[in-house]
Amino acid sequence: MTRKTRAAIVAVVGLAVAWPSVAQEVEPSPTSPNEAVVIRSASGAEIGSVSSPTIGPDAPRILHEDELLFHDQHPAGHEAAMRPDWMAAHVIDVGQGAAILLEFSCGAALIDTGGQEDEYVDGNAKLMTYLERFFARRPDLKKTLDVVFLTHAHSDHTSGAGVPKKSKPTTPQTPGLIPPTGTLPYKIRNVVTNGETSGSGIGPQKALINYASSHAIPVTQVFNSDIRRSDGLTSNRISPIACGENSPTFRVLWGSERAGHGWEDNGNNHSLAIRVEFGASSFLFIGDLEQDAQPEFVRSYARHPTILDVDVYMVGHHGSRNGTTRQLMQAMSPQIAVMGAGDPSRDESGFTAHDFGHPNLATITLLEDPQVGVAKTRTAVSLPVGTRGRNPKTGAEAEFEYRTIRQAIYSTGWDGDVVITASAGGEKKVHTR
Repeated sequence: MTRKTRAAIVAVVGLAVAWPSVAQEVEPSPTSPNEAVVIRSASGAEIGSVSSPTIGPDAPRILHEDELLFHDQHPAGHEAAMRPDWMAAHVIDVGQGAAILLEFSCGAALIDTGGQEDEYVDGNAKLMTYLERFFARRPDLKKTLDVVFLTHAHSDHTSGAGVPKKSKPTTPQTPGLIPPTGTLPYKIRNVVTNGETSGSGIGPQKALINYASSHAIPVTQVFNSDIRRSDGLTSNRISPIACGENSPTFRVLWGSERAGHGWEDNGNNHSLAIRVEFGASSFLFIGDLEQDAQPEFVRSYARHPTILDVDVYMVGHHGSRNGTTRQLMQAMSPQIAVMGAGDPSRDESGFTAHDFGHPNLATITLLEDPQVGVAKTRTAVSLPVGTRGRNPKTGAEAEFEYRTIRQAIYSTGWDGDVVITASAGGEKKVHTR
């Protein structure tokens, strides 16, 4: 998307406060499972149709593209399938961490399983509850995750893959995707990691890899040397979801780096960077890739810069000051940005958004920049932004200021669970609590 195209975008993204908010009505056939779904505008005019083999008196209804997807708002037994020309990216509130569930009409993927695990927040419980409610709404997916990506082996990105090591042993532990005993709650078809063998979250990652290896589940480890600097790395194991005409494509654009650049001792810089394409909609997830490595990441696609041009940016490193560079923003030209982070307004000490000062003012300022910032807007809201994190050497406390956010910048720490619905035609809608 060029900068001129960005300027022409109508800013329609805002806080969704009513449920359901239906701009288009879907009229299913009452008798035939093979008839088309007729799409009508609010005035009743027919504006198109989508064929569906599942429409019938006993089939789940087709989900309206602008309806909220939060699962506690669906009555028990109320099922909803995804329209084939729409997808949803669920950025789950797991406290200070990252977990993103990608939903399609015929499959689901999970990018990271992390979360805050301390006396304040049980990120694993949040993740597993969300997945449980999601699959209750989507029984057609048969509790299957087609692919699980772990961007890097830090606990705030992997803890939900197994049983995390909590800061206080007396705190109850919630099992993740791989419980210590008993039956696996979900079927996993593929696992993708950066191949690193150490890090604060290596335990849960090893649990997932060991389970996969013992159950004939393919595990793909991605190193930068494996990646073509034109269109990234993809395969049937990295991109296994096939929904016909509207199938998503997953591409890994960055992985573990072995060359001597000087920043390899930081595990964040080995994070997988994953591009997801769905028709005319695109997303970029970069884990915790930091500013030291981002210039090389952008330069490596200098001959094919459009691969970095995306609509939705999952902000690097939870909105920290070292997680996003101007160079990367120029390459992406995003419409929407979203962060996985804890609630900065809660005065919690330790591995928390408050002590880290997330999201940081420098990053928010860059995301709001009129030349390179996000293109869409949200309903103006005053939110806490960190001016500095807690100094571990001097003990100086973190500092925050309230800032009026008008651009389409979201955070799980501000907004709770954030769901971005995107159409194959390029439309985007953001839903928050």
